Amino acid sequence: MGSAASKTSRPLPVAHGEVLAPGVTLTRLEPGGANGPDDVVHSDVIGGLTWQDLWYLGADDDEFRMCIPDIRMPANQIWPLHWHDDWMFITVLDGSVLVGDWVMKRGDTLVAAPYVEYGPMVNGPRGCQLLEIFARNKKGGGYAAEYHDHPTLVGPGRLMYRPGIFKHGPAGAFNFGSRPPGAEQNQGNQTMKIDGTPGLVKGSLTDAGRWDLGPSDDPDRGVALSTRLAPGETIPAHELSDWRWSLVTEGDLTLGERRLDVDDIVITEPNIEVPEAVAGSDGAQLLELCRTVAAETRLFT
Repeated sequence: MGSAASKTSRPLPVAHGEVLAPGVTLTRLEPGGANGPDDVVHSDVIGGLTWQDLWYLGADDDEFRMCIPDIRMPANQIWPLHWHDDWMFITVLDGSVLVGDWVMKRGDTLVAAPYVEYGPMVNGPRGCQLLEIFARNKKGGGYAAEYHDHPTLVGPGRLMYRPGIFKHGPAGAFNFGSRPPGAEQNQGNQTMKIDGTPGLVKGSLTDAGRWDLGPSDDPDRGVALSTRLAPGETIPAHELSDWRWSLVTEGDLTLGERRLDVDDIVITEPNIEVPEAVAGSDGAQLLELCRTVAAETRLFT
């Protein structure tokens, strides 16, 4: 199959953000860290209230889009063992979360292949803010039948926020059924080990890093990048062949004439000129998500 990037012909409207240049949009993580805006996750909701914001990478006529949820969850909330039918990239931005037998803290990353059961996810004593990226926006997967009445899954609701679009509503329908092949040993257990489980890869955003979100020979696989810029380092003006989402996680930089600080996000569409970027006096660190590997290489103009 050829690269889906070549089939992009119509840009997907960006629901919120500021256009810095044609095809370059500036947006930002909402405030509040693990607590969410206005401490919303502390709402009195049985099972815990979870807050989300969403971004999509891709045009509405592409074969698939990458989905990037920013999720804020209350302290001690438990999500049982589960699996997805998509490649997942998870990283903690604030607070902590126990995933299986591993406590993930800020900067830790986990890649999960499709149909690999992992968990539970138990939020830490300050709650947790994380990104949970769906490489191709598949929302399948599910939970073993034994969790059909788990309080988190049958609770009254969560808050999904994007200005003018999402409001407080039901938690959603969850799939319950047989565990995927290879997860049979989890039957009757409440937790599992991350190390040694095929299809799970631990990592960290510290310094520079790169993670494939799909088989290494798939030209349409997603890619996650941790990019470290030295003080004053310059990225010349360039183009990308597919969509890219870049979050400032440390330091600052100037893009064109606009200064970008921690929690600022730049979304770039394919085949447009991205202005020059210059890291600040303390350098900058970026988490960058590429819809496909085609967006990994900067084409300098």
